[in-house]
Amino acid sequence: MPVNTIIGTRPMNLQELDVSIKLESSVERGIEQFISLDPVGVDEKAKLSSYDEAKIENFKKTVVLKDGNNYDVPSLRIMQSVTVSLEKQGLYDKYLQVFDDYEKLGIVEPFSVAPGEYAKYCWIPHRPVFKEGLGVTTKIRPVFNCSLKNKGGVSINDAAYAGVNLTAQLLNLLLAFRKNNYVLLGDLRKAFLQIRLRTEQDKNRFCFFLKIKEKLCTYRFSSIISGFNASPFILGYILKLHAERYDSDEFSSIMTSNSYVDNLVTTGRDYESLLEVYNTVRKRLKDAGFDLQSCNSNCTDLQKQMIEDESITSPLPSFEKVLGYPYSPSLDTVSLSPVVVNAKANTKRAILFQISSLYNPCSLLLLVTIKGKVLVSQLWKDKLSWDQGIPETFTASWQALAKELNKLGDIEFPRRVLVDDCPMQLICFCDAFTGFLYM
Repeated sequence: MPVNTIIGTRPMNLQELDVSIKLESSVERGIEQFISLDPVGVDEKAKLSSYDEAKIENFKKTVVLKDGNNYDVPSLRIMQSVTVSLEKQGLYDKYLQVFDDYEKLGIVEPFSVAPGEYAKYCWIPHRPVFKEGLGVTTKIRPVFNCSLKNKGGVSINDAAYAGVNLTAQLLNLLLAFRKNNYVLLGDLRKAFLQIRLRTEQDKNRFCFFLKIKEKLCTYRFSSIISGFNASPFILGYILKLHAERYDSDEFSSIMTSNSYVDNLVTTGRDYESLLEVYNTVRKRLKDAGFDLQSCNSNCTDLQKQMIEDESITSPLPSFEKVLGYPYSPSLDTVSLSPVVVNAKANTKRAILFQISSLYNPCSLLLLVTIKGKVLVSQLWKDKLSWDQGIPETFTASWQALAKELNKLGDIEFPRRVLVDDCPMQLICFCDAFTGFLYM
């Protein structure tokens, strides 16, 4: 019934450009990918490789719905530091309560391990993340670092097959979000934690320590977790398989094509059609144990239904994060996340760190951020050392770019630009001599 063997070896490559922690050689190998067009959804090798196809086919064969509810899928030093910090703040009991709730839900389970056997298991460090909202008390949730390398220099994320690139799907979803009069937003509550691990071998790869009443306790997850690089792919593919259990209709399509990780984003021309989508998709997701919560809409009538269903956050938030961008349901406008970069950065390392830290998943900032990639490319061509001061020409270029980047957070624009069934044309002109495309 559950799925096993979710972890398999895969070719090693640079997944994230974090120059603050990666070896310089790793960053050097990732520069070509960083300055390519892949991050904007333009991928000349978008077709699945035979390796991807084999992994996906094997995954598909092992997914089963269990009891009509929940799909199953086949550091000690850090823990001590986190414990001391939370105890000083008087928050450790609240942090432990989260894990107690997880245990009651069957998401984690205690198990016995002799200290001499620790090396046989994969221990994942965790730390708290705090979330404060208007009218609510402080919330704590644990975040697990699956990228921490063991003594052999390999992490669980290094060893796992992460699935196919979802960047193009994110871009398509953003374009769909900008259609029609009304929007429907929602999150799958604790989505990853609803996907359970079947085998003891897989559970032993997601172990962690807790200190409870001065006693060191060992736990392991019975589900996949956030922070594991394969989790988004696993969740997305399970939603796809679950949608195939129903008729091939609009609602099944929305469950697969209008979701990104645990976010649901769709639109409709009128209240009636969007209400039907809301009710039908919510019910189908519930059939698999997924709870659609934190819903919202720019349609006040649909908001009233959400309030009645207790599926909307109360009080209503002024802004929602949609695919990483702030969205105002009341104004129906999208803005760009605030950008803060250091204009005084004057080495290749410092500038690369500033540019690679920009959050721009759908490339809405591309007209400006592309200048940063061009600058990085030029710095590499000049073969400057990592901490060597850059020439004045580059310094002036970076300072001018940093000024532009720091103003991007002030930009706001209407969400809706298209309506379904509305006639339109996209006209392009290409200059064969320069290679430029004009639209």
